[in-house]
Order: sequence, then structure tokens, then C-alpha cells
Amino acid sequence: MKTKHLVLLFISPTLTLLLTLFSFSVYALDTANAKPALKRIVVLEFSLLDDLLQLGIKPVGIASSRADEGTNPPFLLPQIKDIEDVGTRQQPNLEKIMALHPDLIVADITMQKKIYPLLKRIAPTLMLNGLSGNIDTQEQNLRILAEATHTQDNVDTLIKNLRKRYAAAKKTGTEHPASVMIGYANNAGQFQVLTANALTSRILKELGHPNLITIYREEQSAPVPIETILANNPDSIIVLLTDGNMTPYHALIRHPLWNEIRAVKTQHIYFMDRDLWAKNHGILATELMLKEAEETGFLTNKPNTALLESSGTPGK
Repeated sequence: MKTKHLVLLFISPTLTLLLTLFSFSVYALDTANAKPALKRIVVLEFSLLDDLLQLGIKPVGIASSRADEGTNPPFLLPQIKDIEDVGTRQQPNLEKIMALHPDLIVADITMQKKIYPLLKRIAPTLMLNGLSGNIDTQEQNLRILAEATHTQDNVDTLIKNLRKRYAAAKKTGTEHPASVMIGYANNAGQFQVLTANALTSRILKELGHPNLITIYREEQSAPVPIETILANNPDSIIVLLTDGNMTPYHALIRHPLWNEIRAVKTQHIYFMDRDLWAKNHGILATELMLKEAEETGFLTNKPNTALLESSGTPGK
């Protein structure tokens, strides 16, 4: 019988440097083989799932959306529909993860930090900043994952394309500055804004469209009354839709003060995909988010007449 030993997974100088510079951790329980092929990967956050899929890696297990968050990201569904579900991102099922016998677990330092000691007892675990990582961190994540899975061939092209689109969006947005509030209509009929510490708020600031909400919340969102929106009076409002569902929004706009908001009067209400703007900040999701910002006219402050009419709110 072949005896297993506790050894460190082989890490190349490049990966060692990245892990050192950005305070990421990797642990491994493996056989004496110095450089094993990582074929069975469980990933617990959508941004990191997105990155793995762009590298051509199909995990054996993924953490999913919580019930109130809607479905898993639709743009990834064709690639993940037959992958084993291991619970939600907020509460991964450790027994399900263990049953998959993973070679590697890829987790998020924000969402799964508290269960890291348990995860690393199951399999080697990479803790990365997927949920809150800006474009530089996204590049770092991609390079670390590529190095760990030996899939570096397309990394430079993926990063080049993302940075090109980001630079173009930044140029357009900063040439047409505007203040913004962004969020989604919750089930209570309130506007659930993204807070200042949400990654999207940082991206909006770089695009010349700063979020007027300055509060910080651990969950990165907070409900605000319509009166607060009116008091801040943003130039534009981004309404994030969950699976394209307009019903919560229709409940929101029945408030008598809704039509008094400047962004409503000037037709600067933009409907965006919650999956792209609030749930997933991977390579593909970011490209699609920037594309949506451009095509809706948000970056150039183009009045969104068609969307307003389809939403049931009369144009002014």
C-alpha cells in the first residue's frame, strides 16, 4: 500500500511571489508526488468560478446563490448546469464538499474566512479576494489560479482584453461625469443600495460616476427610503434586476415621491443585471458589466427613454 505523507504542494517561484505579495495562503495534503495535477476543484464564490471557467477548468463542485439572490449567474449556466451543488456561498455544506474528494478548494477571503480552518482539513485551500477585488486583484487572482492549475497559456490575452475594455469605459465615463445611486428593489418595497465598501462603488468612482452613498456595511448593501434618494438627488440611478424580474421595481415606483426624483424626471434610470454588478466580479462578468454600462447609455448619461417606458414609469 502506498503511504501518504504530509508535504507542501509544489509552488513555482511565480506563484510563491504572488502569494507573498498579496497575503494569500495555500496549504496542501498530498502524496509524495511533488507536482500533482489538480483535476477535482471545488469553488465557493462566483468571481473565482468565472475565472476558472475562463481558464478552461470545470470544477466538480460549486457553491450557489442563496434563495433571495435569484439563480446562479445566467451567463455561466450553460457551463455549470451539471456541476455538483455544495450549498450556498454564505453556508457551504462541508459534508458535500468532502464527498467530492477535491484536490483543491478555491474560496473567498470575505465569504469563507471563518470556515477556512475547516476547509483546509478537507483539501488544499486557496483563499482569494474574489468578491471585493478590483481589476488589479482580478488579474492577480487569475494568475494565481492559472499557476495552481497549470493553465497559463491564455492568461495574458484575457487580461489584455479586460484592461482594454476597462480603459475605454473609464475614458468614456470620466468624460461624462455624473453622480449615482445603485441598488435593487427588495421584497419589502425599499431600495436596497450598494454601500461605499462594495466593489461596484469603487468601480463606479473610477468610471467617473461616483456612488453618493457613503455608509459602510459588512454585507455591502443597506435599505434606504425613497426620501433618502430624493434628498441625495443623484444624476442617475442604476436599478439592479434579479433574473430580469421587474415586479419589485414596480412596487417601489408606486411611492408618491418617486416621480419627484431628478433622475426619474430626466429619464436617467438604468436597469442592469444584478449578477454582473453585485454578485460576480470575475473576468467575464466584469467585461459584460462594462459592456452593459456602455450599451445602455449609462456612461454617457444618455436618457433611457425606452427602459422607462417598458418599466411603466412615464417619461417626462
